[in-house]
Amino acid sequence: ARGLFVRRPVGGRYQRVAGPEFLEGSAVRRLWPSADGRVWVGTADGLFVVDASGNAPRRIGDGQGQRVGGSIEAMAFDAAGAWVGGSAGLFWLDTAGPSLRRLETRVDGQPQAFDVNGVLVDRRGTLWLDADGLHRAVARTDAGVDFEAISARHGEGGVSFGANLLDDPAGRIWSQRAVFDPTTDRLRQLLPADGASNAPGWYALAL
Repeated sequence: ARGLFVRRPVGGRYQRVAGPEFLEGSAVRRLWPSADGRVWVGTADGLFVVDASGNAPRRIGDGQGQRVGGSIEAMAFDAAGAWVGGSAGLFWLDTAGPSLRRLETRVDGQPQAFDVNGVLVDRRGTLWLDADGLHRAVARTDAGVDFEAISARHGEGGVSFGANLLDDPAGRIWSQRAVFDPTTDRLRQLLPADGASNAPGWYALAL
């Protein structure tokens, strides 16, 4: 909540990271390191990147250089870039730019605004969102993505699936709250008997 801090691998103390666009008080929501040495920083006020040299965080805008604000809660990389989600909806991150492109989101062909809490690209390449429930991408274009509302179809619409989405080798989608099996089309809430009460739910942690 007090900003971004760094400590070098050998000794030293934690130092606050700041920059012209990165206020010292910026609440950091999540951190995502990438293979090229950059660290992507989701904050309560947009997405930033720290390059491999450790320079000051740089705000990521859109392709026209315009500011992109709102909280950034989730990111999932694939071979071409990354999917980014937050309070302002779903974005595509061109990591080469880098720049963000806001995507239209539709459910059953109808436009729907999303407050995205979780993003996953599973082992089969399918895109999943937690946005007031679990959603599965069924079609993509450069302009946007069509989704199927999984939770709503199972009577759980408007209820978070759990934000931190994981998949297993069997193709099931997990969070700390629930599990969905696409093969059987079964969505089940996790209960104390499953061990779900043994630890608090984790969300918006810098992992």
